[in-house]
Amino acid sequence: NVDLRTGYFIEYGGQFENLRSARNRLMIAVPIALILIFTLLHLAFGSFREALMVYTAIPLSAVGGIWLLWLRDLPFSISAGVGFIALFGIAVLNGIVLIEHFKELRKQGITNTRDLILKGTRERLRPVLLTAAAAAMGFLPMAISTSAGAEVQRPLATVVIGGLITATLLTMIVLPVLYCMFETSWKSKKKGKGPKPATLVMLLLLLLPFSKGFAQQAPLSMEEAVNIALINNPEIKAAQFEVESARQTTRASFDPDKATVYYNFDENNIAENNLPLKVWGIQQSLAFPAAYVWQHREAKQRLGIREWELDRLKNLLSRDVKSAYLELVFLKHLLVNYQMLDSNYSKIAGAALKNFEHGETGKLEYLTLKAKRQEIALQLGKISSEMEAAKIRLEALLKSKTPFEVELSEYKPIALVEKNDLMAEAGRYFTLNNSAATSAARVERYSSFPDLQLEYFLGVNNGAEFNRYNGFQIGLGIPLWFPARQAAIKSKRLLADAMQQHSESQLLKLKSRHDQLMLQLGVQKSRLDYYTSEGIELAREIRSAAQLSYQSGGIGLFQYLLALENALRIEVDYLNVVNDYNLVVLEINHLSL
Repeated sequence: NVDLRTGYFIEYGGQFENLRSARNRLMIAVPIALILIFTLLHLAFGSFREALMVYTAIPLSAVGGIWLLWLRDLPFSISAGVGFIALFGIAVLNGIVLIEHFKELRKQGITNTRDLILKGTRERLRPVLLTAAAAAMGFLPMAISTSAGAEVQRPLATVVIGGLITATLLTMIVLPVLYCMFETSWKSKKKGKGPKPATLVMLLLLLLPFSKGFAQQAPLSMEEAVNIALINNPEIKAAQFEVESARQTTRASFDPDKATVYYNFDENNIAENNLPLKVWGIQQSLAFPAAYVWQHREAKQRLGIREWELDRLKNLLSRDVKSAYLELVFLKHLLVNYQMLDSNYSKIAGAALKNFEHGETGKLEYLTLKAKRQEIALQLGKISSEMEAAKIRLEALLKSKTPFEVELSEYKPIALVEKNDLMAEAGRYFTLNNSAATSAARVERYSSFPDLQLEYFLGVNNGAEFNRYNGFQIGLGIPLWFPARQAAIKSKRLLADAMQQHSESQLLKLKSRHDQLMLQLGVQKSRLDYYTSEGIELAREIRSAAQLSYQSGGIGLFQYLLALENALRIEVDYLNVVNDYNLVVLEINHLSL
């Protein structure tokens, strides 16, 4: 943002300059090293096909180098880049050992490719491991060094050790498979069939280190963002657990007291054979049947409440995600507009400066242009900060660590989804609450009714001529202290009445809020209609006419700048109107208690 006079420029020196020059040299050294490695492999084997197979160790080793750098939390540096060059040369040794042995076995008369590969890999497993281990052990002291210069040694040794680990493992798996595919492909080609799957696989492997550079992050749509947030949100997961808990509670609504199994021995209880009886029995107490019925109804109503609350959480989360997403898209479009204005200013900045230095224009024009550019720079900085805050907000809602970019298509008004059953849906929630409170009062009422008590017993002894004595008992458990029961029943009824009043109040507030939003939407709609029918086209005409007039000399610099600002103001106002309209529509679409 610093404006320098003609002939002045800025250069960075010191460590930054060293890094830049070393990186430029590395961009030349790495391709040269790769070409030399392949050339030497081709000279050693005398076959392009076999050299290409061994060359696959390079992308396979790069995987391990990057992995161990990440695992040790070391950044990619020039030292690490040099380590990759050393790694590429060492990694191909395993492939040379394996391929050469395959060729020896074929000369010995083994023609079956499968048998050749199994025998060759088994016999060369130890040499391959020794080759890689010897090189890795040589770099181990550098990898764990903490003395002076360790910051240069550690990345280099880390890359080599990590690359050798993966190159050794993957070479013993991938290289035999590629050898088999190449042999099959070569034989088929000789027969005229011509399938070339191995060539495609080789190209994919060789392009593996560069795939990240070519890959582009697919933009995240608003619907995809909502789905990710619904999956990852812990509150939604907790609400789902609560729904399942309520569902299990409905299955446990019929829950009588524990049965009592007893044994009784009393020497006064004499049977006909003059021996005492051993009495076995079981007792069960049951509440009044209507209490179980109303307990089940209350549990089902509580389940309906939990399901409604889960839907409400999903609805509110969807609204928040869409709001954050649209805010980020809005700010991106705003940034593009100001960048376009800044680009226009920069085009005329040089000419204005030269005119001022040569005395062709006054100082006022130059100072005005300079002030405008600084003002735009401040605005761009503000928008960038707001974009970062909006992205952080969206990331917090998504609960995902995967990087993303929003779609930067035309910023349009979103569709209004008017809910005809909005009040009915809200009323359903209050109806469930009222019914649950009423059911709780009924449960409390029927719990004060007499309990039914059942008992069955059997008396036996081990004497001669004994008989079995069966018996049963039926009784009622009658509560004797009624004031406490009456107070509990009255408390539940009062809660039901309070819920009814609360429901009516909340429904009135919801209807009032909906009516207010519809009025706001009408105001925003009228503003939006103006910009879509006239405003945007007017801004384009102002910018086009101003540019033509300025180039032809019809207007001066001040008039041109004023025209550009007017066009930008109209476009920014349009974006603000669309944003305000979308926020109101989102509120209506996701209006809830």
